Amino acid sequence: MTKTSRFNYIKRGLVGVCAATMLTGLCAGAAFGVEGDDTTTVTVTTPAAQVAVTVPTSMTATLGNDGQMSLQGEGAEFTYTDSVYSLQVKSLKVAPETGFTIGDSADTLAKNAFYGTIKFGVSGTPVNLSTYAKDTAVDLATPVAIPTDAKALAISFGSLQVKSLGGAHAGSNIVPFKLIWTVGAAE
Repeated sequence: MTKTSRFNYIKRGLVGVCAATMLTGLCAGAAFGVEGDDTTTVTVTTPAAQVAVTVPTSMTATLGNDGQMSLQGEGAEFTYTDSVYSLQVKSLKVAPETGFTIGDSADTLAKNAFYGTIKFGVSGTPVNLSTYAKDTAVDLATPVAIPTDAKALAISFGSLQVKSLGGAHAGSNIVPFKLIWTVGAAE
């Protein structure tokens, strides 16, 4: 029987934190405000450690007549300050809500389809949301470190748009998709 140190045990399965729900409350029409917090602190306790990470949980967007979505406010970021472990965003899943699909490009949008890119950090490379639209979370090509010195790992979206919404969505808040993050200990 092989002896495994507590650190190796933690390193293997420390946090598989999934916290979700991003881009909730898309509105066809004028901009509107959201009350409350748009982040959630997720705490995971193991026999040898406790890790708390604040993750983005919702964003508000306004839908223009041309199908472009404008995000309201700032604050799409990951932070943590109370862990001795180096943490990183390891995977992402884009989950379309019922009746919505994700397009591979803005030029091929069908009815109730959306398109956009996501970028981690200031110098990150934008990646199509469709890349992460799988049945299970997709590992990032390179996991992205979350800074420990009270800075944050910012997330930004580009080219967000939706076209050909059905009449059932007229004048109502819509949630076309949710993002599910996995945060874990750095390898």
